[in-house]
Amino acid sequence: MDEDKLTRTLKIDCEIPLSFINENLYDEIQKLSPFGMGNPEPTFISRKVIIEDMRLVGRDGKHVKLKVKGEKLKVALGGIAFGMGEQSSKLHIGDKVDVAYTIDENIWNGNKSLQLKVKDLRR
Repeated sequence: MDEDKLTRTLKIDCEIPLSFINENLYDEIQKLSPFGMGNPEPTFISRKVIIEDMRLVGRDGKHVKLKVKGEKLKVALGGIAFGMGEQSSKLHIGDKVDVAYTIDENIWNGNKSLQLKVKDLRR
């Protein structure tokens, strides 16, 4: 086997600004479900978004809860990056990053909001 076949890659379906994310987009994406091996959930990338808030969550701080904001977005979007707790030490509030994600609906305490399920972050 060559090394290219052993290297993990992330397939990005589309680049969009964070300001495009809304309930209508989420509803349209859900029409493509169910998602799984033969039908992966669409993965997006938004570039040069600003980290507004970031904290470790979960057992042993393995996950990162964050808020990111694009230049045309008035309110920061929440996100969760599962298993990325160690990488967060290289990131700081105020950093501009490229973020790859899927769009998810978060329901907590009866409140519903959209959130990013972060697949990767890079400065």
